[in-house]
Parts: sequence; structure tokens; C-alpha cells
Amino acid sequence: MKVIISFEWRSHKITKFIEWDTIVDDINEKIDFWGEFTVDGLNRYRYKIHWNSSKVEIFNEIGAYPIDVVCNFKIHFSDTYNF
Repeated sequence: MKVIISFEWRSHKITKFIEWDTIVDDINEKIDFWGEFTVDGLNRYRYKIHWNSSKVEIFNEIGAYPIDVVCNFKIHFSDTYNF
């Protein structure tokens, strides 16, 4: 099964496809999942989902401290999504 995580950040709609098992392992704290996205094809960022607070922290590509927080995100599930 695939999961789509989407959120809006600084007027950009971020949509990422993630394997279901990766999400489950992150929620159960078996792994520490870090996602990545690019804005305008130039600037790369990382994100970390905090499941208990329903927040997404945004980091610079190599940054150790969050530069912003998104207070909501959407998750969609399907076994038909293709990467």
C-alpha cells in the first residue's frame, strides 16, 4: 500500500509518496523517517512528521534546527498509487 502525505508550506503544495511500511515504522518509532522535497526546482528541504502533535517540521537541506512548522497535513491511502 502507498501513502500520500500532502501539506502547504509558504504557498507551495507539497505532495510526497511514501511506502505504507515506512509510515507504520515511523509511527511505532522503529525508524526515524525524514522526508525531502524541492521548491521551485532549486531549494531542497527536509521534513519530519510528529504524529502525536500532528505537526510537520521543515528543515533546510542540511539544517539541524527547524525553520518552520506546518500545523496540519493530509494523508491518503491506496494500493493503486504509482511512484
